[in-house]
Amino acid sequence: RLRCFRDHMADDDSNAYFESFLDSKHGSYGARLGELATGDNTTDLRLLVDLNEIRRFDSKLAVQLMQRPAEFISSWTKVVVGKVEQLSSQPLRQRMTESAISPAPQIHLGFTGNFGSNQLSPRGLRASHLGRLICLEGVVTRCSLSQTKVVRSVHWSATTCKFMTREYSDLSELLTKSGPADMNDPSLEMEYGLSVYKDNQVLTIQESPEWAPLGQLPRSVDVIVENDLVGMVKPGDRVRCAGIYRALLQDGLLSSGMFRTAVLANSLTKHSTKDVSVGLTLGDIENIKAIASRLEISGYGSTLSVLSAAFAASIHGHEAVKRALVLQLVGGAEKILVNGCRLRGDINVLLVGDPSTAKSQLLRAAMRLAPLAVSTTGRGSS
Repeated sequence: RLRCFRDHMADDDSNAYFESFLDSKHGSYGARLGELATGDNTTDLRLLVDLNEIRRFDSKLAVQLMQRPAEFISSWTKVVVGKVEQLSSQPLRQRMTESAISPAPQIHLGFTGNFGSNQLSPRGLRASHLGRLICLEGVVTRCSLSQTKVVRSVHWSATTCKFMTREYSDLSELLTKSGPADMNDPSLEMEYGLSVYKDNQVLTIQESPEWAPLGQLPRSVDVIVENDLVGMVKPGDRVRCAGIYRALLQDGLLSSGMFRTAVLANSLTKHSTKDVSVGLTLGDIENIKAIASRLEISGYGSTLSVLSAAFAASIHGHEAVKRALVLQLVGGAEKILVNGCRLRGDINVLLVGDPSTAKSQLLRAAMRLAPLAVSTTGRGSS
């Protein structure tokens, strides 16, 4: 009976378990909750919870969270808001009075840690993962523009001299929200300054080139990020994204049974945070010049010849192509002419040739050397 009760845990029980987890020694989230309570009241806040700590606290609770994340995240967010309000002198919830409505920042919940079998690449996503909490690793290939969505609109009724609110929800919401009973009052005027908005952005994450099978195109998936996660990454970044894998209904495709799938992200971190910028000191420049002169004296030729010979050493020939790719990786010097015209230092290379002449392999060798590189494909090109 106890096992059956735990497997079908009610919302109140799950909230009590989560509150006990936050207060226990497993979480150590007291300091973070205090930062949320005393933080900036103009930006959205996010509490990241480690799945490993939830698993140590209660393994069955972690399993249920992975299977039904939408229900747990919605209810647990209310628990976090309640605890932050207890620690804060000013409540974070939006308070509506007869005269004004003051919008307040929202608190969101994200998850990190070990996702077990739900830690996947875009190629590993299946229909069985729909509605589950998953973790994706890959390379960002596209970032849409940041757009603003209305979360709650505030309307002033001249008839009743009261404010009315309306909740907006779409397929990217965890749970559907219901609006007011009557919005047909012709005297309603929308108060744009009192309404609540949120940022929205769509990312495309592609599987890492080193994990893509040979001879197959890399797979990708769309990821919807909102609020404080918007603008965190750029194309070329290797990221680790946790979220809910969901099917989104598209207009006109209901009869065919085809749905667009996307990941509703709740945490987003860069997988590689090392600085890819090159900073050369005077000592580095002197060493580079010394090595170049030593190579010429030893009879190896110029530095460019040595680098092109070492580039993609497993591929025979193509000396001119290798030299061009090395120059592309190094880049040119930006020039600004007397008339103010700016010439970019970027070098573009177009490889044209017969099939099976190592064109794609040469590009893969360049991609392995470049710190920020994305493998893409087009019609008859790679």
